[in-house]
Amino acid sequence: QEKKEIEKFELRKGPVSALQWSPDGDFLAAAGGDFLITLWSLDGRNVASVLGGHIAPVRSVAWSADGKRLASCGEDRQLILWDRANARPFDSYLASRGLVAVAWHPQADRIAYSHNDERGRTFVWDLASGEHDALQSEAFHSGVTCLSWGQDGRFLGAGTGGQYLRVWDCVTKERLGNRAHEGAVTGAAWNPLHDDIASVGTDGVLRIWTIDRNAEEAYKAFENAVPQATLTGHVGGIMSVAWHSDGTRLVTGGEDGSVGIWSRHRSGSGYPQVAWFPHWLDAVAWSPDSSMIAVSGAAHRAVYLIDAQNPGITRAEMKELNRRLEEGEAIGNNAPLRLLDVGERTWSVLWGPVESNL
Repeated sequence: QEKKEIEKFELRKGPVSALQWSPDGDFLAAAGGDFLITLWSLDGRNVASVLGGHIAPVRSVAWSADGKRLASCGEDRQLILWDRANARPFDSYLASRGLVAVAWHPQADRIAYSHNDERGRTFVWDLASGEHDALQSEAFHSGVTCLSWGQDGRFLGAGTGGQYLRVWDCVTKERLGNRAHEGAVTGAAWNPLHDDIASVGTDGVLRIWTIDRNAEEAYKAFENAVPQATLTGHVGGIMSVAWHSDGTRLVTGGEDGSVGIWSRHRSGSGYPQVAWFPHWLDAVAWSPDSSMIAVSGAAHRAVYLIDAQNPGITRAEMKELNRRLEEGEAIGNNAPLRLLDVGERTWSVLWGPVESNL
């Protein structure tokens, strides 16, 4: 298969800890410790724009359903709304505390965000009315770590630092909780097609939970629910999770630096590990067309794109590739992974096709 030419994309210095694809898959938003949000254009293979306005690390980003706007929040207490076309903010909100997570409603101009405090105070900002509605958040056990809306915006899920996965029913205003993990819940993601929410944690477990919205007292039942699937395989904690667009598979990134792909329809241990990195991965994002998986982490000053159509690479090959990079050796066209460049000021992209198998 024909390989892509090596291209180089400049990126500001700073670790990357938040990634999200636009709904149309044309842009990847990356943010982190440099206080900036970088929009990478898939079509142009370049940095389309750099959004500057935060004065502290950015913790989370979220696209609107139409892909024309982006929300970002960070430790500077700011929640900023950006216009993608002109790369400028069109609205903002200054919270009383630093912000740790943001999620844009899938069908409306409503934005959920959480304070970086032990109570995990969470609000929904209605852009039409300007109101900020507080959701029940007492006894949240070490605060919120992540937010995710369900497929139609009825449910909002939140991972917490105290083992619990929280779910709000935004119609009835009920809040439910389940002790989902034996450690902090580091990631949560709703299935794009079903009422399933996946959770991952520092205990190294991926669990999938289902809510039957038509069952009587279904929300109360969630508090004692048994997961639909429990999957293990990472060495150490799992830091992030994302769904495939068809709702049947998931991708995870772990403390062990590995990327794994899982099936929604199975439980147990073991999974196809598709890539390894020298540092843990805080963020994973599957592109809307399912062709690529973006990964990065706070220890990385780069974003990697993995060819999801043929992702397999052995640990030995990844180790050898990392050794060559550390020694400054040029990566030729016969490398199992295509790298655009590596360094504190460059985007690094693993670009397929990958020719090796597990």
